[in-house]
Amino acid sequence: MNRDLSLDNIAGILILHMIIVVHAAVISGCNTSALWWTLMKVLCFFLPWFFFKSGMMYKPSDTIALARKLWKRMGIPFVFFSFLGWIIVEFVGKYLLLHSLTPGELLSFTFSTFFHMGFFPGNAALWFLLSLMIVRLVYNFVRRRGLSNVLLLGVSLILLVLTELFVEKFVILLPLLAGFTFYCLGNMIISKRFADNHKIYCVLLVLCVAFVLLTPGRSYLDFHAGKIIGEGTMLLPLFFVYGLAMILIVNWAGKKWLNHRIPVLTFVGQESMFLFATHYFLLLSTVPALKVLTHSSSPTILFVLTLLCLTAELAVLYIVFNTKHLRFLIGK
Repeated sequence: MNRDLSLDNIAGILILHMIIVVHAAVISGCNTSALWWTLMKVLCFFLPWFFFKSGMMYKPSDTIALARKLWKRMGIPFVFFSFLGWIIVEFVGKYLLLHSLTPGELLSFTFSTFFHMGFFPGNAALWFLLSLMIVRLVYNFVRRRGLSNVLLLGVSLILLVLTELFVEKFVILLPLLAGFTFYCLGNMIISKRFADNHKIYCVLLVLCVAFVLLTPGRSYLDFHAGKIIGEGTMLLPLFFVYGLAMILIVNWAGKKWLNHRIPVLTFVGQESMFLFATHYFLLLSTVPALKVLTHSSSPTILFVLTLLCLTAELAVLYIVFNTKHLRFLIGK
């Protein structure tokens, strides 16, 4: 069976958005323009898409076998790159160089961040890997016991609403429940073979464009925090509906126009694990170093230099971690 390259290319687009717009622009301070806000709103479905895609690929598995597979694919990168990011950013950067934390404060901050947010300081992007591992394990466990997608979707939505209303500290619960919801939807829709009717997608696209134009310009969905950033905080349910509609649209469009190998995009999509695991701690260490070295007060210049340095750093690390004895660290 031929690999669906459309999914790789869509993943490539969304990962580049995550690295460049969501993280690099913010860390370098280049996140105030109307273009930045627009991209954040239009592509706010980028993380739900990965849960949805994983649900599309679901096949029942033995629980123990799946746990071992997920540990090799995601668990090892999560543990190793969480530790590496913590060492570089928190221990060396904040403790040894800046002396901004005492040993007790560093340990307290480290473990409270993990229990409340689902990641270790120094590599915040890795909450996604932990959440996806848990979602896949739980979904497989309950589906193998005969629970239907409809029931699971209903329960996850109810729990998500209750968590949004009553739980504040344990932020990690929000992406877990929201991710589980999109995982269910991915499996439900692929199993029902959603109609390949271009009229349906045209209507969805018109509704999505209207949503983007009619909702506040400076607003977007923070999937990890489970809230709207900026204006229109009451629009959270609509953002989730918009996200599902956009996922259906891009998957349909991808099948038609992106189901072939595209330089850079296909590579980025297929190497998503490596990029998820490495880019964030590199940004956290590169941007402060560039500020010291260049003395530039221009966020735009800093942003451009950051992207150039990040590209070179990722290329070097890719070569290093794809060697025979280190490939297991990036899930290979």
